[in-house]
Amino acid sequence: MFLVYRLQSTGCNELIGEAAMKTSRLPAISEPTASRPTLRDLARSLNVSHTTVSRVLSGQGADYISEQTRSRVIEAARQMRYRPNRAARTLATGKTGLISLWMGDLFRPYYVRTMQHVTREIEGTGYETVVYHIRSASVSPASLFTAADGLLVHDWGEVVESYLEYEPYALPLVSMGVQYTERTDFVGIDVYPGAVAAMQHLVATGRKRIVFVSHHARDGENEVRYRAYCEVMTQAGLPSEVVWVDLTRTACRETVRDYLAGNAGADALFCLSDDIAIAAYRAAHDCGQRVPEDIALVGCDDIEETQYLETTLSTISLPIPEMCRIATQFLQNRIADPTIARQQIILSPTFLKRDSS
Repeated sequence: MFLVYRLQSTGCNELIGEAAMKTSRLPAISEPTASRPTLRDLARSLNVSHTTVSRVLSGQGADYISEQTRSRVIEAARQMRYRPNRAARTLATGKTGLISLWMGDLFRPYYVRTMQHVTREIEGTGYETVVYHIRSASVSPASLFTAADGLLVHDWGEVVESYLEYEPYALPLVSMGVQYTERTDFVGIDVYPGAVAAMQHLVATGRKRIVFVSHHARDGENEVRYRAYCEVMTQAGLPSEVVWVDLTRTACRETVRDYLAGNAGADALFCLSDDIAIAAYRAAHDCGQRVPEDIALVGCDDIEETQYLETTLSTISLPIPEMCRIATQFLQNRIADPTIARQQIILSPTFLKRDSS
């Protein structure tokens, strides 16, 4: 079903009329036929090899096939209304052609950025990406079964542990991100050196009352950024102080605003993530505090929004593009040869000093 939104602006009637005319020219949907065209049917109609057609439609082999042949294959597929039969391909090859990406969040910018880079890396490899929203580390192992040739699991080491305990014949799997497991191939990010650099920077600027702002559900006192915070504060002879917040920016803003209103003297906030830091930025303005003159702010992740605040946000930049590139390569290596030695690498972040500190 198509939904049409009426535009309340000058010229909207003409725009809708034009869209309606274009819609009226769409070809009718054909009735189901007894048999659907196959790759071999396409190949015979074009007098080319089955392999050539397969490479064109899978997006592979661009270096071996001329643009003219590619155009012919694509046009023939369109005219014959070819649709790939994934079930038949799976039966014939034992492969689904799918890579499954497991994530704990699908909406916050940090996770959206990871999805974008994973899909870009997988594009053109002959695989497609399927994203699963894993809502809880205590998810039932029975629900972790998935039809895919391999798994990429982002920031959910606990879920990987559950999966490995339940499934002795696990799919090829790469754990990646800040929270990963060493029981599989992994591309980890060690946030600790970046967090230490951020905290040392705040101390060096003369801040005396630095508060750690964190999400308490998954990131408790064992979280590596919190550990770096406590160690640097201890070394500087300063007392540690923590504000626990909910994940949504609205709730975080309210909690930090209430804290600042009742705790005069806090002069810096070291935030678990950029989402939290952006909410804290608005909370500081709500309380009439200037950033960085009255209170300094540092986040973590380096999402794009940090550069578009009136006062650009200092942050710990995580190497997301590099992580996704290496993780997808590790996974392809493991799919191609399950017997290879375990592939493991740790990446380091970079502290970016901007206007907010």
